[in-house]
Amino acid sequence: MDGFAYAQAGGGTFEMLNSLLVPTILIIGIMYFLMIRPQQKRMKEHREMVAGLRRGDSVVTSGGILGKVTKVEENEIQVEVAKA
Repeated sequence: MDGFAYAQAGGGTFEMLNSLLVPTILIIGIMYFLMIRPQQKRMKEHREMVAGLRRGDSVVTSGGILGKVTKVEENEIQVEVAKA
């Protein structure tokens, strides 16, 4: 031992925090643009399509059933799938 005390460099905590914070923010940003934003766009397009439906329009349900719109209300759309 040579009797000298060595001082450690300060600011190590900030550098460590910064090295964890930047990648986390980048990952969240990438997830937003790859997952959340496209889903919001699809939902907006779907709402516009449903709002544009009118009586007599031909539609295909999510189950693949073909039908014709017979009644359009605010929260409900009635579809005729077969004539009885």
